[in-house]
Parts: sequence; structure tokens; C-alpha cells
Amino acid sequence: MTKEGITINAVAGCHVVLLGFNITQAKRAGLRGFAIRRTDPTEQEVYWMKGVKTFRSVEAHPAAGEQFSSLHHPFQSFQWADYSAKPDRDYSYEIVPMYGEPGTLTKGKSVTVTVHTEPVEAVDHSVFFNRGSVATQEYARRFQNKWPGIAGPGPMNGCRADCSKA
Repeated sequence: MTKEGITINAVAGCHVVLLGFNITQAKRAGLRGFAIRRTDPTEQEVYWMKGVKTFRSVEAHPAAGEQFSSLHHPFQSFQWADYSAKPDRDYSYEIVPMYGEPGTLTKGKSVTVTVHTEPVEAVDHSVFFNRGSVATQEYARRFQNKWPGIAGPGPMNGCRADCSKA
């Protein structure tokens, strides 16, 4: 999909939505990154996605694992993935180019893409992504990089019954 000089390619698996985007040369001057706002109609939630990278001039010493809204600290990449998606669900993502100086960013014209994640077990085929690298970063952030036995029951809450076979 291309609109407002932004091209979006969205791929939805069961638990991951991968977004790839590009912006025309004419829209790159002063670009600081992209803010992403997710809408989940099922949960009736709308919020700006968060990340861990910040502008040093705005947040010089973030706490380990602290996350910041992409509206104030936009993603400085042309690809991004939502690893918190749930299976068989509709989501929309508004991708907003952010311009100006850190601390006083302004929004450019946005593009919204809607996806439907795959069910865990589909009739014809299923789509799965290897979430290992990013999942380990999230585990370290969420549980202060403690061993599962020390971190408490939290690390195992999302485990299905067949996890013991892994």
C-alpha cells in the first residue's frame, strides 16, 4: 500500500505483525523516525507502540528495560515488528513520520494499514516467525534477566501445555 509518500508492507503471522515501510525522497528532509499507533478493536485499545531507544538529548539515562512511546522517541528504522499480537485478530497500525528536533517533534501525514493475524492452527497452512532474538530481549527487560526459577511464575504464564516438549 502506498499513500502520502509512504509505502507499507505488512505481514501478519499468529503472534507477530511485521511492518516494512519506505518514504519518498521528498518526504525525508528532517525525518526523525516513525511513530506507530496500534488499534485493537477486540480489546478496545488504542495506544502508541513503545521501544527502548531514545534521543539522548531528551532522555539521557533511561533505566534498564524502560520503554518509551514512539510518539516521542520514534523508531529509526524502516522495519518494525509487533511481537505482542494475538492469533486470529484484527489490528490496525497507523504509521506516522515524525519531523523536527527531539523534544519538539511534529507529525507528518500518516498511513494506516489493517491486518488480520493468522489462527494458530489454520486449515491450509500456518505462518510462524522465529521470535528468538527479540523475545530474549523482552524477557531480559520484563524479568530483569533472571533465571525462570528465580523470576517467579511470570515467565511461564504464556506457555501452552505442550511447552514441556520443546
